[in-house]
Amino acid sequence: MNTKKTLLCVLFVFGLLLIVPEHGTTAESYSISILAGPGGKVTPAGSSVNEGNDKTFSIKPNKGFHVAEIKVDGVTIFEDRKGPSTPNDGTAPPSPTDPNLERSGTSKIYKYTFRSVQQGHNLEALFETDTFALHIIKNGQGTGVVESIPGGISCGDACVGIFPYNSNVTLTATGDEGSVFDGWTGKCKKGAASSCTMNIKKASSITASFARAFKLSISVSGSGMVSSSPKGLVCEESCSQQIKENSVVKLKAKASTDSAFFGWTGCTASSGGSCTVSMAEDRFVEVAFVAKDVLPYNLDTNNLPQSLILPVPSKIPQRNGAYVHCYLESYAVQMAYLVPDVTMEEVFAFAGLGSVLSYSSYDKGLLHSPPNNWTWPLHARAMRNYGVHFVIGHSPGISREYLKGAFGEVTHTSGEEALQNLKAVIRSGRPVAVHIDLAYMPGYSFPPGASHFILITGYDADGVYWTDPEPDYIDVPVDPSEYVNVKIPIADFMLAWEEAGKIGKGAFIYCAPYFMLFLHETDVSQTNKIAVDDMLLLQKSISQNNVSVIESSLGRAFSGTPWDRIAMTRSLFADYLRGYGYIEAASKYDLLAEEYNECRWLTEDDQKTRLNSVIKPVELEARTLF
Repeated sequence: MNTKKTLLCVLFVFGLLLIVPEHGTTAESYSISILAGPGGKVTPAGSSVNEGNDKTFSIKPNKGFHVAEIKVDGVTIFEDRKGPSTPNDGTAPPSPTDPNLERSGTSKIYKYTFRSVQQGHNLEALFETDTFALHIIKNGQGTGVVESIPGGISCGDACVGIFPYNSNVTLTATGDEGSVFDGWTGKCKKGAASSCTMNIKKASSITASFARAFKLSISVSGSGMVSSSPKGLVCEESCSQQIKENSVVKLKAKASTDSAFFGWTGCTASSGGSCTVSMAEDRFVEVAFVAKDVLPYNLDTNNLPQSLILPVPSKIPQRNGAYVHCYLESYAVQMAYLVPDVTMEEVFAFAGLGSVLSYSSYDKGLLHSPPNNWTWPLHARAMRNYGVHFVIGHSPGISREYLKGAFGEVTHTSGEEALQNLKAVIRSGRPVAVHIDLAYMPGYSFPPGASHFILITGYDADGVYWTDPEPDYIDVPVDPSEYVNVKIPIADFMLAWEEAGKIGKGAFIYCAPYFMLFLHETDVSQTNKIAVDDMLLLQKSISQNNVSVIESSLGRAFSGTPWDRIAMTRSLFADYLRGYGYIEAASKYDLLAEEYNECRWLTEDDQKTRLNSVIKPVELEARTLF
């Protein structure tokens, strides 16, 4: 009985041993730490793994980022960094070398698996912002540079900048000299004419077009403003801008409150305050504004000396073939008392004569001056281009045309008062241009109405003194080479001065008795002469229509053409060009002078033939040589 109980007890204990596990054989659990840098995440965030088990983690960048580096237990197992000079959006990474790291297809997501875990581990993922290439392509016949903000692009030809995802890049294009920016092509939000801003989301290409351009220079005289269409130019003073080749610019003149528009020079076409300029070459345009009210000019007539003759300039400009334009010839001498190196050809060029050709239906012929230019616009333009201010002295009744642009006016009510005013100007060291009728001058046999401008350079008790360039086109009573300070009896002069006021009475050219003109400036330092390059550009601008003028005039009347005057201005302009080294151009204008002069002796049909076959091609070529 006892043996049986003992056996049962042993069996029970043995069964318990089978059911209860042996102490110390439980599976070990290990921790895997996760660290994800800015721009992405690793999931799961972290966990414990039993010994011998596998564990997979997903490494996923946020939008606009890519995986830059993966570390396991502090050791880099993957790196996708290309540096700042190479774009990188994570779509072309290096292949993983660790067999436990896998890329999810062509995506930017990676999976890392810890296999048969036997210990704790660390998994770290670093992310970087995607960067993309922005390619700039230059297009067109012009040249220029494109620059970016933020920096990275600064180039003239094709170039590339690297920019981060979602960044805003502003591009600015600037044309080189002789070129102008002509627009963007591509996904670029346009801002100012030469700039655009784009948001970087992927690799992109932007085309910047540049066109050939010509320079439009605008000289503003007086108080007013010039604006342009298309927009871009707003000039209250002289200004310039590069304009796309063959484009048409419309300029609008707006006078200030106390001024009025006076006129344009150099437009392709003009009407009132509007000017159209065709940009087939560099252009120079002058616009003049004049004061609405000309203020009185004070002269001191007290205690005038009994006699006074101005010192003779170092050089009196020679006529050099000039004639008919006596007001310009006298003005050349007048300027010699202020500017020592003035020449007759320079004065004519400054007046707008030299290269221009126009047609007048009224005169029935070609003319040697800009359209609708009579004596006074030419005279006023010459003074503007020397940068001087003029004062008009006159009796009541003068045409207001002569006062346009005047710095001031002196009004005299009698011949005696006029003479006193003339003497006061002489005392101040300035010569005076006066308008006389040569019919009343001693030694001449002209009929009344012989309008002439002369320069008075002195006076005494019974006469005034006249200085002139060699007056070889009239029968003068002295040697032309000695025509300096020639005395005119006071009675003859006063009569000729008064009678000139009867010429053109009631017309817009009426200058009234005792007309005189003098300059406000007394020293060369007060002048502001136009630059030679600008003057040549102005001459090119006013002659831009010469060929079309010739072509359109071939079917019209020619009887009123002053061939000799056209020849004269071409010859003077040749000398002006020669003086500045434009020898080839000068020879062409000498040739044109000969050809125009020859037309005097031809029939009208032969004149038209010569114009079309000989003169027209020379006119076209000549203006390209300066």
